[in-house]
Amino acid sequence: MPPGGIMIGLKNLANDGKRRPEILVDMDDVLVDWRGEALRQATDHPELRRLLDAEAWTHHDLFTSVRDVCGAHLNAELYRVIEQPHFHRDLPWIPGGKEALADMEELGYEVRIVTWPWAGHQTCASEKLESVRRHLGRAWESRVIITSEKAAVLGQVLIDDKPHAGTLDGYPPPWVHVLFEDSPVCVKKFATHPPEYRLPNWSKWREVIQPLVSR
Repeated sequence: MPPGGIMIGLKNLANDGKRRPEILVDMDDVLVDWRGEALRQATDHPELRRLLDAEAWTHHDLFTSVRDVCGAHLNAELYRVIEQPHFHRDLPWIPGGKEALADMEELGYEVRIVTWPWAGHQTCASEKLESVRRHLGRAWESRVIITSEKAAVLGQVLIDDKPHAGTLDGYPPPWVHVLFEDSPVCVKKFATHPPEYRLPNWSKWREVIQPLVSR
């Protein structure tokens, strides 16, 4: 298996034999509402709903913010929600994402969904694949890369909601990180990206992404 636990790879050649521009797209809080749904499903502890307002967050990490705002003991409730069966399969998709992926594909880009596996959830990977199949079709399953090391995946651009998308053994990643700002609970206030590396919503993807992949 390649570095980072990459599960699925694919060829990337256009009809003329040239390599197509590669756009990598994170899944949680870019295509699906992971943070918001975890907080909403913790129904036994309504105080967690305070964090549905991203301004209440103290850190870009959900569990750190829960500790600071609501108390560390409530992280156990979030783990319970996130690790329950079908949580990842049934996450609602963020408006505009499916249409943007189809648009990218039609324009000839190589699009891959790159997502991190939840270690404590035995069926997380299969549930994510099932969600992709349900919403995008079976052909998209082969375009999913499930890895704990996004920096090991080749591409020109990574669209990700995290303020810091990571490095690999201290080396910079092969892609440019574009911050996605339209998740229902967006933690963009912790990011320092300049405007040209911020995607305010999916309707703006051409305006932001195309100049970066045409360089």
